[in-house]
Amino acid sequence: MREQGLKHPRPRMAFPPEFLKHNQGIAAFANPEEGVENLIHFNQVLSALRKKGAGLTEEESDALRNAMMAEAISPAFVRRLAGEHGAESFAEAFLIRNASVELALEFLLRRHKGHFYRKRYPSLSLAQDGISAT
Repeated sequence: MREQGLKHPRPRMAFPPEFLKHNQGIAAFANPEEGVENLIHFNQVLSALRKKGAGLTEEESDALRNAMMAEAISPAFVRRLAGEHGAESFAEAFLIRNASVELALEFLLRRHKGHFYRKRYPSLSLAQDGISAT
């Protein structure tokens, strides 16, 4: 803290009350390309992934679908979850039963996380004589 000139032992971060009062588990993923990603209802996601696609409850299926369709959750985060626990439950949550698990995961990532695969340009602000444009 002295080296960096910090007055507080943690960075100032603002979280909405719904996030702070959430009691169903929260996962945080530090993605070097996207920043920190947070996933709520992680207890249900983890429970579903551990079942390897067999006997998912409706809440577990919903949690997996919400995680896959969330615009703020990157393909890297989903791949990390699938790498640690398997992707069978993702395939089952979307009722993909006639394809390999790897193909199903790739399809779901391209379908619901396509914006991460497109070329993205940084925001640029030009200021001239007190006028800015983006």
